Amino acid sequence: MKPLSPGVKVAIIVVFVALGLFAMLWNPANPRQVGSTYGQTPAGYGAWYAQLQTQSGVQVERWQRPSAELVERHPETGQVFVQVTQDYIGLSESLSDWIESGNILIQIGGQPQPPVSDAPFRSEISSPQGTVVLETRRRAMPDDASELLLVDDYGAIAWSTPRGLGQIVRIAPPYFAANAYQNAPGNFAFLTALVTGKTNPPTKEVRFDVSQTQPQQVWVDEYLHGHVDAPSPDAAETDPNIWQYLLGTPLAIVMLQGAIALIIALLALNQRFGLPQPLSEPRPNNSQAYIEALAAVLSKAEQQNFVVELLAPEQQRQLQVQLGLGSGLLKESELVAAWVAQTGQPPELLQKLLRQAQRDRRWSQAQLVQWLQQWHQLHQTPLG
Repeated sequence: MKPLSPGVKVAIIVVFVALGLFAMLWNPANPRQVGSTYGQTPAGYGAWYAQLQTQSGVQVERWQRPSAELVERHPETGQVFVQVTQDYIGLSESLSDWIESGNILIQIGGQPQPPVSDAPFRSEISSPQGTVVLETRRRAMPDDASELLLVDDYGAIAWSTPRGLGQIVRIAPPYFAANAYQNAPGNFAFLTALVTGKTNPPTKEVRFDVSQTQPQQVWVDEYLHGHVDAPSPDAAETDPNIWQYLLGTPLAIVMLQGAIALIIALLALNQRFGLPQPLSEPRPNNSQAYIEALAAVLSKAEQQNFVVELLAPEQQRQLQVQLGLGSGLLKESELVAAWVAQTGQPPELLQKLLRQAQRDRRWSQAQLVQWLQQWHQLHQTPLG
């Protein structure tokens, strides 16, 4: 494998850093930011919250702790708790008791998606606050105990369910008053009327009985979207940990990408044993190539006898060297006697091979191969 050049390594590092910065600066697909009053994207609720603060005349604050702490620290009645999310959120026992004591929970989204109806995708529904614009075909079908607050011919969009001395108000579409609808005549005004209790006389399509008095306090849940305040001094919690906070934010993704990029860079730049050395090309064995080519020519020409004439003396010479008799060719009787003395084998084995090469006959390919195999076995005979 060809090693990467320094320029390519630098380019890889730059690409990973750019991806990390891109994810940090532009992350519109984060589902936790849908409905956040800090959000400035079309799915955020920043514009509605700003309007609520300046025009409602009620005290409005973001709540950035668990709902259980809201119940514990603000048990008084006459409060409104607003939750906006596209994810399902259940109702805890403590929050249910808080509502029953005389408070209101308003959930925009937060429930399983209602079924798709025959309604057109874009609908305009009149309300005392102005025309409400919807871009969804989904409509809810609340139970008989619920009071319909905003309906059309296809189902309910907003409804209220009594719970003890308080109420739970639900709006089905999580994008009902998102930034994308800030130019719609009635979306912001309708939600503000529900939150503040400043309602107009009912009409055929809209009936308000949610709250006839202005709430003492409105809380908007931002804990759902990952925004967390520092714990209260009397809270039985450990000291704030910066790593725990970072892990709860989108910055954790960027940190993970940076760690991966750093590991890749270290692996790419680490040359512990020096620069990689390329493998050298094996040198061709000319002798071996010549022998193979000659063998192919002789085989094709059927010159087995010529091969035997060349190899028989060479086989005898190799055997003599093994026996320590030198390379000069000996008489058959001398060689056989020495071989029998050193191996203890019968003389016929060697005599047969030597005499086969001396016979005047036409060798076949199979006979030549068998003769060579026998010589190979004889060379393997152990010496005494």
